[in-house]
Amino acid sequence: MKCRTGIIRQLHNLILSAAVLCVSSTAFSAASNLHGLLDLSVEELTKVKASVASRKEENVNFAAGNVSVYTHQEIEAFGGRNLRDVLDRLTGIQVITSHVFPQHKLSMRGVNSGINDTSVLVLINGNPIKNANGGGSSGALYNGISLVMIDRIEVIRGPGSVLYGSNAFAGVINLVTKTRDSAGSLTHLEASVGSFDSRGLDISSLLSGQDHNILLGANLEKSNGESVDNITDRFANTGTYHSGFDQTALMASGNIGRISFTGLYTDFAIANGGGLFKLVDQEFLDEKKYLAIGYEQAISKQWNIKLSYLYNEQILQWQINNPANAEQVSDSTEQVAEVYLQGNITEAVSIIAGSSYSALEGSVKFGFPTSDIWRRSYFSQASIMASPNTKVVAGFQWNKPEESTGDLSSRLGLVQQFGEHWWWKLSYGEAFRSPFSTEIFVVSPGLVGNPELKPEQIKTYESQLIYEDTHKRLGLSLYKSKQSETISRAVLAAGSPPTFINRGVVDYQGVEIEGKVSLTERLLLTFNASYQTSETDTGLKDDSFAPNEMIKAGFAYGYSNSLTVSVFNRYIGASTDLNKTKGIALNNPLPEAYNLLTANLIWDLGLGIKNSKKGATLLTLYLDNILDEDVFAPDVINQGTNNSLPSHYGFNASISLSHHF
Repeated sequence: MKCRTGIIRQLHNLILSAAVLCVSSTAFSAASNLHGLLDLSVEELTKVKASVASRKEENVNFAAGNVSVYTHQEIEAFGGRNLRDVLDRLTGIQVITSHVFPQHKLSMRGVNSGINDTSVLVLINGNPIKNANGGGSSGALYNGISLVMIDRIEVIRGPGSVLYGSNAFAGVINLVTKTRDSAGSLTHLEASVGSFDSRGLDISSLLSGQDHNILLGANLEKSNGESVDNITDRFANTGTYHSGFDQTALMASGNIGRISFTGLYTDFAIANGGGLFKLVDQEFLDEKKYLAIGYEQAISKQWNIKLSYLYNEQILQWQINNPANAEQVSDSTEQVAEVYLQGNITEAVSIIAGSSYSALEGSVKFGFPTSDIWRRSYFSQASIMASPNTKVVAGFQWNKPEESTGDLSSRLGLVQQFGEHWWWKLSYGEAFRSPFSTEIFVVSPGLVGNPELKPEQIKTYESQLIYEDTHKRLGLSLYKSKQSETISRAVLAAGSPPTFINRGVVDYQGVEIEGKVSLTERLLLTFNASYQTSETDTGLKDDSFAPNEMIKAGFAYGYSNSLTVSVFNRYIGASTDLNKTKGIALNNPLPEAYNLLTANLIWDLGLGIKNSKKGATLLTLYLDNILDEDVFAPDVINQGTNNSLPSHYGFNASISLSHHF
C-alpha cells in the first residue's frame, strides 16, 4: 500500500550554540530532569492543582466535573512529535481529520459537532483560541506549539459552557505554560532530525525577576512527510497522497506585575488540504495571530476583579480546484472583552460572576463579503463546602448571539469524599455551540449558509468514582449525553448546493476508566480506556466519525541514572464506515482498528560531561508507529464522495539533542 521515503534518510551534524542573558542565574533543574516523572510519586503527580473547572487553582479531586491533568513530566517521559501526539493519549480524545483541514479537529467522547474544530474548546492559559469564520481550524496549533513550553494540560470531559461559553461543548482543554514556579530559570535549545527528511529547531527561554515572569519560545519544523500510494480522490483519480509540511510557531507568555499575557504566531503550510479532494499537491496555508492580555486587582482581602482582552486573527488559504484553480481565502478576527469578580462570601462559599462581549468579523473570498456579528454573555458559579468532605457547585451562563434568541446553560455538581482515599462526583451540565459566519453567511456554488440557525445544545449527566493513595490513582466514569438542534449539512432539493440546518437529536452514553500506578520506585504505569456509543433519533448508530472503544497505556522505566525508557500504545477501534452510514463508495481502505505503539529513550549525556549538571544535556530517540500500521480515518468533510484518508505516518523515528542552560 505505502511507498515510504525511509526510516531516517539522513542525520545532519548537530551544531548547537547559544548565548543567553537571564535575569536570574539559577540553573534549570526539575522541569527537564531525566527522572522528573519517576522522581514524583503518583500522589504528587495527582496533587497538581487545576484551574480549568472554576478559574482558580484547586485540588482536582474536589473540582467540579470530570477533571484530569497531564503534567510536563509525563509529556517529557513519553515524548511526542507534537501536541497532537500528546492529546491523542488522553482519555476519550482523538484528533480526527478531513481533506479540507488535515488533523484539525478534536473528538471527545464521540461528539463531533460541525465540520470544524468546534466540539472541544481549547484554551491557552485560560483564554479561548478559535476561528471567527468557522469556529476552529487547529492543525497549526496541534502541530506547531512547542511541547517544552507546556507546564500541564488540564482537561474537563463534559460541558464547560457555564464558564467558557460557545464551543465548550463536549469538553475543555487548557494548555498552561511554564512559569518561574514550575520551571525555574530556563533556556532550552533543541535540534532534531528524523524520517521523511524532517528537521526541527526548538528554542525557549524563561526570564524572571521580582515583578516579571516572561517565557519566550520558537519552534521551527519542516518535513517532506510520508507518500502514500494507491489513494483515490473524489474525481476517481488514483495516485500518491503527500503530507509534507513547513511550520513556524512563535510564542510568549507570562506576567509583568499584575498584567498577564499570552501571544502566539503560527505560519503553517501543508502539502494537501482545502477545496475539493484532488490528488495534486494543493498547498494549504494557515496563519494565526493571537494575543490575550489580562489585569487582576485585589479589591479587598476576599475579592479580586479581573479584566481581559483577546485578539485572535486567522487567515486560511487553499485552492478551490474549480476549472480556474482559483485561490480561496478565509480571513477572520475575533475580539473578546471580559470582566469577572471572584471571591468568598464566607469561608465556605466562593463565587465567580462576570460578563463577556465578543465581536466577530470575517470574510471568505469566494463565499461572502465582510460580515460582523456579536455575542454577549453573563455567567456565574457558586461553590459551597457544605462540610470538609462535601462540596456543592451550581452555575449558569446566559448567552445572546446577535443572529438568534438567547439561551441559558446551567451546571450542578456534588463532590463527596469518603474516608481518606475515596471521592464520588455527581454532575449535570449543559453546553451550547453558536453558529459561525461560514454557517450563516456563505453563498457559493458548493455551499449556502442559513441565517436562521439556532445554537446547538447538549445536556450531560455524569458520575465519577475516584480512588487515590500514595502509589496509585484510579477513576471510573459513567456518562449520558443528549445533543439537540444539531447543525449539519443537508441538500434540501435535488441539484441545489448543500446548506446548514438544525436537525435531529443524538444520544451518547459511555464509560471511562483511567489510572496512574507506581509499580516500583523506577517503574510507572499510566492507562485509560473508554467505550462510547451514539444513536440519532432516526435510529442511525455510531455515525460520529469516532471509534466506540479506545485503550491507551504506557510504562515509564528508569533503567539507570542516565537512561529512561518509556513505551506507550494506543489501541483505537474501527471508526465510522461511511459506506454503511452514508452509502459512500469504498474508494479507499476502511478506517479499521489499529495499534499505535511508540517508544521514547532519553540519555542524560550531562552525567558523562565534567562540570555538567544532571539533565542539562539530553539525547532523545523517539520511535513512532513501531508496528508500521496502515492508519486511515473517515473523511469528516466527505461531501458524499470520499470514505477515508491516510491519518498517521507509518513507522518513523526522530533523534534530538537538547541542552538546558
